[in-house]
Amino acid sequence: MTLIPVRNLTAQPRAVSGRYTRLRTGLGGVLVLAFLSLPWWRWQGQQALWLDLPNRRLQVFGAAFWPDDLHLLALALIVAALALFWVTVLAGRVWCGYACPHTVWTALFLWCERVTRGRRLICHLLWLTLSALTALTLVGLFVPIQQLLPAIATGTLGAGAGACLAAITLLTYVNAGWLREHLCVYLCPYGRFQAVMFDAHTPVVHYDQARDDCTQCTLCVQVCPTGIDIRQGLQLACIACGACVDACDSVMAKVKRPKGLIAYRSEADQAGPALLKRRPRLLGYGVVVIASTALLAYGLATRPLETLSVSKDRQLYRDRGDGFIENLYSLTILNKTRQPRTYALSATGPQGLAWRGVRQVTLAPGERRTEVMSLALAAEQAVNTEVVFQVAEHRSTAAQATAQQVSSRFTGPLP
Repeated sequence: MTLIPVRNLTAQPRAVSGRYTRLRTGLGGVLVLAFLSLPWWRWQGQQALWLDLPNRRLQVFGAAFWPDDLHLLALALIVAALALFWVTVLAGRVWCGYACPHTVWTALFLWCERVTRGRRLICHLLWLTLSALTALTLVGLFVPIQQLLPAIATGTLGAGAGACLAAITLLTYVNAGWLREHLCVYLCPYGRFQAVMFDAHTPVVHYDQARDDCTQCTLCVQVCPTGIDIRQGLQLACIACGACVDACDSVMAKVKRPKGLIAYRSEADQAGPALLKRRPRLLGYGVVVIASTALLAYGLATRPLETLSVSKDRQLYRDRGDGFIENLYSLTILNKTRQPRTYALSATGPQGLAWRGVRQVTLAPGERRTEVMSLALAAEQAVNTEVVFQVAEHRSTAAQATAQQVSSRFTGPLP
């Protein structure tokens, strides 16, 4: 594939209608509405999706994820990337043409240009309104939307949130209104490395060189958002939106010639069930996606709903003067659930280990608390050894089987 010059920043592709355009418009509309409604989704009286930065917590439909769950987020991103790779092998560059946020927002801004019919001031006001709504939605995922809107209305919004709103509004306005598909061609890395995922059965927008009935109407160039001529062959700038397919089919129908001069075709020109034949790359991606999804599901199902961290006091040990050597520890317990929980604390180690401090702690939903306690051993037994702290929900002996354990050290005088 080659990269060729594309249309200038202010040029508008010609409007076109057809099945792929209708599909792209319908899917884009659903995605825009789903995105703009994200901060308004509620779950059990709270915002369903909320990244609470001050408390370092991600809330997703009632489930709270904390920094120690970061590996699950990384695994979820890996699953999403692998799924995208699988779809690319199966169906080509459909993400770029139909579902990429930049493509969807660019199409929305182009629609604003068309409905305003050259009234530039109104068009730019619409652009700024859409950009502000986009910024409000994104910031609303970090600052609860029911707090964000009153803060904006009363002028009490913090400087950080205000700067984020202004920056996202400006970036959306520039990207979707001015850069448009230039960002896809020159800046997006996905368009450059996706070609290595294709195999002989991956469909791409293809001009049939074997046919000689092209009318030379150039509509395929006029409707292309990146301004390429698909008749020159597959090019890096093609985002596989299908606009040229709709334009060509409409012309062929008018002149009563067979459709399909431009169409989605694979190198092997196969379709339907044959797509699954002799495609080790497709099957390989599919197996990896299923395996990684299963691993993610297992991680979500088995993740602990309480965490324990232990910090030993910098003082190695303390001689109490009563024949015992004492070590001090700070135990931090976090309740990840949305209900109050009572936890039992314990420690295991050498025989005769004595605990001094609270044995139970009750935490509110999402509460983190640090308790200071001590362990003591008789002086003649106080040698450097391992101790294991445990925290478990105080409900039944069965809960002890799922106790969270953290190892630490008990230090005593050198022999």
